[in-house]
Amino acid sequence: MVDLTKKQVATVEREVDGDLVTLCLDLPAVITTDLRLNQPIMHATLPNVMKAKSKVVKVTAPPKRKAGVIVSSVDELIDKLRNEAHVI
Repeated sequence: MVDLTKKQVATVEREVDGDLVTLCLDLPAVITTDLRLNQPIMHATLPNVMKAKSKVVKVTAPPKRKAGVIVSSVDELIDKLRNEAHVI
């Protein structure tokens, strides 16, 4: 958000690591924008809201995970990743 209501000062909100930081800049200044600037906001239509109210949603628990394995060395870890998990 850029606020130019005060003369010779621009108030700018900047996204940093998921948070918003507010900066005050003296004008003239160069301000760049993000790709998400012109994304439209999607609003639900009334018929779709009514359909969603009557829809039944089934919630299931995720499957249980197997217990982990403690390895004693880096070589054993690499061997398990290569031969059992096939990720490297």
